[in-house]
Amino acid sequence: MARGILVVGLGAVIGALVVTVLLGDRQADEVTLTVGDTAQRAAPSVQFSMPALGEPDPSYFDAGITLDEIASIVDPAARRQAALALLDVYGHDAAGIDRIAASLAPIEAVNFRIDAIVMLSTRNIESAFAAAMALADNEQRRLTLRRLAPVLAEIDPLAAIAAIEQIDSPSLETEFIAALLDAWVVLDPARVFNYLESADMSAVLATDVALAALAASSPERLLAMAGDFRRDVAHLVRTAALETLIERDPQSALSHIDALPPGADRAELEHRVAEIYGERNPEAAWEWAVNSDIDSLTRIGVVRGIHQVDADMAWEIMLSQLNSADDRLRRGAREQVMSYVHAVANSASANDIVTGLDRLLSLNDSYVDSQMETNIWDWANR
Repeated sequence: MARGILVVGLGAVIGALVVTVLLGDRQADEVTLTVGDTAQRAAPSVQFSMPALGEPDPSYFDAGITLDEIASIVDPAARRQAALALLDVYGHDAAGIDRIAASLAPIEAVNFRIDAIVMLSTRNIESAFAAAMALADNEQRRLTLRRLAPVLAEIDPLAAIAAIEQIDSPSLETEFIAALLDAWVVLDPARVFNYLESADMSAVLATDVALAALAASSPERLLAMAGDFRRDVAHLVRTAALETLIERDPQSALSHIDALPPGADRAELEHRVAEIYGERNPEAAWEWAVNSDIDSLTRIGVVRGIHQVDADMAWEIMLSQLNSADDRLRRGAREQVMSYVHAVANSASANDIVTGLDRLLSLNDSYVDSQMETNIWDWANR
């Protein structure tokens, strides 16, 4: 595998720890194991090596060490590695894992079982799932599945998906699929797209990590499949795609929104994208807001975005709306002044907050003043 030993640690191996057992006379009672600078005593065996950190690679070990030797190894890391090496002696199946685990302290036995199941997945995915679900403790099952996900994402993600029917807990299944997609999409977003386009996406829950990676790969492709997801997930999918697209091509993102059927989802997306547009390109965004037939909430969304990068420009725009001769614009600005006050009160700059609130107070407008109270308390609480 390209990433090294096992993907859980992204193949990170820092240095190598070599344990050498001097055979000499095989009838000897004990020999000395050298682990780094530490001498340890153990029964006679063969030579094996291991990484100091990261996941173990079974090929690093030669069969021949015994369970008695495990108990004689003082260093926990070396003992763990030796126990994993014994899988090549006693077998990677449930019986072999149980026999080795019985020779370890309870906490070490738990960690060993999880490590052994992860190693087993490189040999037999279905057996690894069966072993994971056979664990007595639900938290151990959860942790094992989380450890399996990035490994199987590199080995055979489709086989892993086919085997999830062995997971008898809906919550564990959902968590595993999410972790698998998170790891898989980093390795091969195109194949994840192919899988999603042929899967029953009504049952797929996508995480922020997966959506961000898919959107970065192809926001248009992600947007095209959004309607196939469950409604609450579809909204997240569209938002992730449009947030990426707005950075690359704002007009394209807005045209995609215009093509959506009217409704709350479309309105919320339009408001969100309008705010992003205002933050990314204040001048172009406001020109679009002025020349488009958009509602006041979308227009104030642009102003909110502009306020993130240019508080003075945002104030001039707000003031022009509040003082506009166009009754529609003036009324819309008054209706949405709370949104502007919220943007002011949540500014990252304390100076912008003070300046903005002073500007609002200078209007001597009782309605505007009434909208400030809650946000001033929110600011004080921060």
